[in-house]
Amino acid sequence: MVWRSPVMNSRNEISARLLENTDVPVEDGSGRSEVAPSTPIIRHYGTVSRHCLCCHHVQRPRGWGARHTLAVMGCLGFFVSFCLRVNISMAIVAMVNHTALASEARLSSGNININFSAANSSGIAEVCGGGVANQEQAAVTEDGPFVWGEMLQGVILSAYFIGYTVSQIPGGRLAESVGAARTFGLGIFSTALLNLLTPIFTMWSVYALIAIRILQGITSGVTCPAIHFMLSRWVPPGERSRISTFVYIGKQLGTAVAILIAGPLASARAVGGWSAIFYVTGTVGVVWYLFWLLLVHETPSQHPRIQREERVYIDAYFRPPVSPGQKLSFPWAKVLTSGPVWALVIVHFCQNWGDYMIMTELPTYISSVLHYPLSSNALYSALPQIVKIGFALVVSCMSDFLVNRGLNITTSRKLWNSIGMYVPAALMVGVAYSGCNDIMVISLVIGTVGFNGAIFSGYNINHMDLAPNFAGTLMGLTNCIATLAGVLAPSATGYIINGQPSLSSWRLVFLMAAGFFALGNTVFIVFGTAKQQRWNQRLGNYSTNLSVARDRQSDAKQKKGGSSHLTYP
Repeated sequence: MVWRSPVMNSRNEISARLLENTDVPVEDGSGRSEVAPSTPIIRHYGTVSRHCLCCHHVQRPRGWGARHTLAVMGCLGFFVSFCLRVNISMAIVAMVNHTALASEARLSSGNININFSAANSSGIAEVCGGGVANQEQAAVTEDGPFVWGEMLQGVILSAYFIGYTVSQIPGGRLAESVGAARTFGLGIFSTALLNLLTPIFTMWSVYALIAIRILQGITSGVTCPAIHFMLSRWVPPGERSRISTFVYIGKQLGTAVAILIAGPLASARAVGGWSAIFYVTGTVGVVWYLFWLLLVHETPSQHPRIQREERVYIDAYFRPPVSPGQKLSFPWAKVLTSGPVWALVIVHFCQNWGDYMIMTELPTYISSVLHYPLSSNALYSALPQIVKIGFALVVSCMSDFLVNRGLNITTSRKLWNSIGMYVPAALMVGVAYSGCNDIMVISLVIGTVGFNGAIFSGYNINHMDLAPNFAGTLMGLTNCIATLAGVLAPSATGYIINGQPSLSSWRLVFLMAAGFFALGNTVFIVFGTAKQQRWNQRLGNYSTNLSVARDRQSDAKQKKGGSSHLTYP
């Protein structure tokens, strides 16, 4: 017999019911519903336990909780991680001897016949600051000790992402088996230690610098899968967009701060110049790890200071998918043949192409084409990230508000993702054809990055929708493939520019980014979904089986024109 929840007038009435041996309808994959094994429903402290059909009625505890501390520390963790990641994008401007490169380009210009920069027959490229100028005029005044050409700079910037790609899937498996908190913390701590060694390795050899950047990519690559898995276990459905977005905007915050402090540090010869950038960010990473060890714990049940009400509130939505000590087995065959998963992979890759291109190459564009000094370069590179933070937070609140009032979760994900990728695609086309109108270029770039913040309420949390039991490994899988864009985008940019930073060559770079934004979101709209996949329930997780049943009931109501209260897994 299938149990149907009666209409309750208050949460107290719900909490007063003591139901045992309840049967729950679940989808059997053939379009029918079958009855799940009887499962006891237990009440704790006047609220509904994790097995309840009415979990969306559980009272949210007031005040600051352990999950909020996790969110703050996770945000700061990504802040540190991205300071360590992007610091070289700004430092490299001060590390390279641009005057020597300009001389080399002038000597070799007679040998250039065809390149993507549309240079004219005399080897003079179209740049800003006078319409046409040779490479010597385009050089910036800040010179460093290293003569690294555009191609080699592209390799240096790409090296991090080679290691980052390798550790994605192992990072997800480590988080789900060893512990997400341990994996996340050690990943950032190791990256910080390597960052402190970067100046020493750089002075030794450029190949040593490339090697240490690859190692940093490996150690930091475990962070996204780990925190994704933690959020899927700590954050109840009604708070998922807000808390997840708050955690992930640490990336933009770290990017902005690293860009802002890089210029002053690079100019301060008394503290070491460009090497101080690595020492400061590395030290911050070590300090953060000490606080992470003190404040964050693996699960609510292992947290010594969590309030009783908050623990019951979180447990009401989640049930451990396996017994203690039992290892999760990832359903590789089903995942790799899942259409929604591949839609997620494609949109993730396309988003990363545009994002990494802006993050790693924008400082070079502002310096070599618009000819802004390093201090202004930092400001205009950081400002878009600050705008993105604000817009992402606003969208996350709107997303949770609408979903909690009945908006279909799939519709919500696609709506915000479209704003986060279609609008930037259009604005990037504007950047490509803005020429030397620096105010227009900067404004459009700010708009591009700002609107892109909506993706945090779009595809970025879709892994938790599809498979909360495997959110870590699923994030590792999609991010592994998507991070290839971090290797390809800087290398492709270096190949296109090829020592001739002209408006024509950069136009092609921007149009490519716009095309990837548009392509990725189109695939996500057509093939993506927020419905939980059946292979997530292969372990018999009661709460996730129930979610599939609710999705099915919601679809039926929508077809009849009715409304429904949609829930997360």
